[in-house]
Amino acid sequence: KAFPLKMQYARQWYQHRIVLAGDAAHTIHPLAGQGANLGFGDVKALTEKIEGVDLSSLTQLHRSLSAYQRERKADAQLMIAAMETFKRGFGTANPVVKGLRALAFALPNKLTFLKRKLAEVALG
Repeated sequence: KAFPLKMQYARQWYQHRIVLAGDAAHTIHPLAGQGANLGFGDVKALTEKIEGVDLSSLTQLHRSLSAYQRERKADAQLMIAAMETFKRGFGTANPVVKGLRALAFALPNKLTFLKRKLAEVALG
């Protein structure tokens, strides 16, 4: 059996008292293991958002889960876009794209602050 490696993304990450995190909320092409880092980030953010919340208070719970969903959807969308760009950038023989790809990889080697920031993002 084969399963396509593709991006999938849930529109709602929580409804009532059901919350999605990790691959249940989003899947990306497994380039550089970033799907695992996204999932770890989801769990960390969810834990932080509900820590100390009175789980019997629907208003507090809704506020916390809305904040979790907003924060993590933004991070997931950014990483999904980056991984799709990588996938498409390396999946073509177009000389213009190859030139842009070479430039994009040469730039961080010249700019230390950019290289550090990219490493920070990649490590989660």
